[in-house]
Amino acid sequence: MKRIAMSWQAIRSGTMIGALGLLLFCNAASALNLPDPMEQEILVKSTLMTFNDANETDNYSVLLASSAKPFRDQFTAEKLTAIFKPFRDKNVDIKMVVGMAMKPTGAPEINNDGVLRLRGYFETKPKHVVYDLKFIQSDGVWKPIGIHVATE
Repeated sequence: MKRIAMSWQAIRSGTMIGALGLLLFCNAASALNLPDPMEQEILVKSTLMTFNDANETDNYSVLLASSAKPFRDQFTAEKLTAIFKPFRDKNVDIKMVVGMAMKPTGAPEINNDGVLRLRGYFETKPKHVVYDLKFIQSDGVWKPIGIHVATE
């Protein structure tokens, strides 16, 4: 009987340690601090300018180099060239957003996986530049892991 009690105690302790490990893992993502509004603006505008430069030059190497490793693992310069062909074909130039105010369409958030999401638009004319950008921490710096840009 004593052996069973000890086994139960060991199982309970192991479960508690496992639960604590899971809790610490989940809290690690929530422990990441949201960048302040100025840092958010820098992230959005620098990512959009790098994206714009890549489209203007048809050279996606800098965009890839400044992105997080999972993004680089998923996309090649050739894939990005194909994905963003409509921007190049229409000669979409979004550099005017540098001097404009961002209009968020959702609160900045960091999900349980540590992904920072910033979304919104710029009141450009004739169409708005709409963005939905995702970033992860890499070497203490937020780097893009997802880029969605459209003109509406």
